[in-house]
Amino acid sequence: TTEIYTLSLHDALPICNTFAGLADDAGRAGDAIRIWSSPGVVVSGNTIRDGRDVLLSYSRDVAIVGNRVTGGRYCLHDMYSPRLFAASNVFERCAIGMNLMYADAPVVRRNTFRHNRGAAGYGLGLEGTTRARIEQNAFVDNHVGLWVADSTVGSDNRIAHNAIASNGAGFAAPVVIAGTALTA
Repeated sequence: TTEIYTLSLHDALPICNTFAGLADDAGRAGDAIRIWSSPGVVVSGNTIRDGRDVLLSYSRDVAIVGNRVTGGRYCLHDMYSPRLFAASNVFERCAIGMNLMYADAPVVRRNTFRHNRGAAGYGLGLEGTTRARIEQNAFVDNHVGLWVADSTVGSDNRIAHNAIASNGAGFAAPVVIAGTALTA
């Protein structure tokens, strides 16, 4: 597996690369990209296939734009990263398309989430996320299109103007989600 790993690196720019992991064995494949405590990173125009995850942790103001991620475990897995901007990406054929855990103020716009069909798979998952803006995305043929958990009163998440079609379930919320606005 080809991998990029940033640790406390500011403003890195992995642009227009191809990353290829172990086909059909995401458990043994390494992470294609791992960004840890690295603010201002831009990941753009890459093709990423068959890696375990694109993993982002504790990194503020990261932009993930115009990438195609296929065949991994988590196409994009984010933990504790404020102000993530993810736009115009394709996340497909992973167990989970994108999972945002305890993120603050992420913007997820104009992405395509399709064919993400792990046992607990979903296109996009929000877990304990606040002030999210999920807009103009397409959720097609996922186990669950959009999954929201641990969203509390005052979380101020906005999910608007998305296309949700042909999923096992379009939307799932296993915990009360008061404070999340859903708009057609």
